[in-house]
Amino acid sequence: LIVRMKYEKQVKEAAQFELDYEPYTQGPVTISCFCEKCITAFAKEFKLPGELTGIEILRKHEKEWVKFRTRQRARMVETVVKGFKRITPAILFRFCSMPLPPRIKDEYEYFKTYGIDLRLYEPFTDIHTPMNYDDTLDFFRSLEREAAELKKTRATIVSNGWSDVSTKIPERCAFQLLAAFFCDNAYPVIGQGLFVAQGNIIAAIKAMMNDIAATETLWMTGTLDTAEKIKVQKGFLAENNFYHFSRTAPDGRKWILAINNSRNDNVYARIQLPRGGMEAADLLNRKVIIPENDSFNVKLHPLEY
Repeated sequence: LIVRMKYEKQVKEAAQFELDYEPYTQGPVTISCFCEKCITAFAKEFKLPGELTGIEILRKHEKEWVKFRTRQRARMVETVVKGFKRITPAILFRFCSMPLPPRIKDEYEYFKTYGIDLRLYEPFTDIHTPMNYDDTLDFFRSLEREAAELKKTRATIVSNGWSDVSTKIPERCAFQLLAAFFCDNAYPVIGQGLFVAQGNIIAAIKAMMNDIAATETLWMTGTLDTAEKIKVQKGFLAENNFYHFSRTAPDGRKWILAINNSRNDNVYARIQLPRGGMEAADLLNRKVIIPENDSFNVKLHPLEY
């Protein structure tokens, strides 16, 4: 009772609480509990015979089981949140787990592996803090999906400060922060730890925050365009290294963030202006760009944006 009163007091005094939810560290959802209660609930939800075995479920109903487990995890977390809010109704809940799948076509395997779909947590989550530790273009894909499909505040964790995922290349760490802000992230997070404390990373972050401060009043007036994409020719170096975002303002102005994620290769892009007669400029370098036939070429050096 004394311990319970102690924790209740802490909850009453807290403004926020965060759940770091990582059940997938124990393996995919296909190895999760097949007890009688779980099987009965599964059969009821999908209108299946109640006397199924775990082997039968995986052989005949694996896709349904993945959906069941993914939903079940969300319901479990909702129960925890309700308990906290019963004590302190105004407390804000931060949910820390996997980001949205980077590719829609790979969703099934993703949910089978992780069993986390952030969209299921939207009704009871106040702030999403997805752990997006990817160094490939999937980092940007998940970021952009979340901007389009999640309505609650997002504070993406770019690095946790520990283990292999924390050893970010300074330039990449910096433009991942920029991309997060560009995608309407409220405040992306970098966990301070053994590796992130290195001076070159701190310097890169500081320089990036200066770039953001110098330009955000312009591009934040635009709305993120999640449907538009510069086409990349398959087989070219840009295919797995080039990514871009764009924002469009009500007056027709457009801001493009182009990124070369490669450590070794230059990539090239040709930007076609939306309509004739438009002017173009490089915001970071404060240069006017002279279009030719309403388009211009961009060369990005390794890890340049």
